Amino acid sequence: MRRQSRINIIIASSLAASMTYAEGIAIQGPADVAGNWVLESTAIYLTGKRAPEGSKWVFGADGNLARTSVYKFSESEGTIEEKFEVKDGKIVTPNGDTFAVIEKNPDTMTLKGPFGYYFLKKNEEE
Repeated sequence: MRRQSRINIIIASSLAASMTYAEGIAIQGPADVAGNWVLESTAIYLTGKRAPEGSKWVFGADGNLARTSVYKFSESEGTIEEKFEVKDGKIVTPNGDTFAVIEKNPDTMTLKGPFGYYFLKKNEEE
């Protein structure tokens, strides 16, 4: 009986830790993610196969977000500029997309968004 309760405690602790990780880091405001970033890849699952990307994301400390991508078929560049807010510790765009910051280091950031995970790296061309 004691062994079973230890196993249950271990399982419960593991689940709690993974749920906390999946929820992400609560950010306080736009300045917490401000900077020039390159979206290196995306994945449906955090540890899943990553699809290479290359768009540039610029988060302004004032709440402006500019996403620049090269269109595959025309090879022309397009930029979408919009305001974002921080609500409940997450990034929220005007169209309702919500991004949770899963991990953030000085040079990398992982977001969980509406279509999976977004792996960003600080743009060295800042």
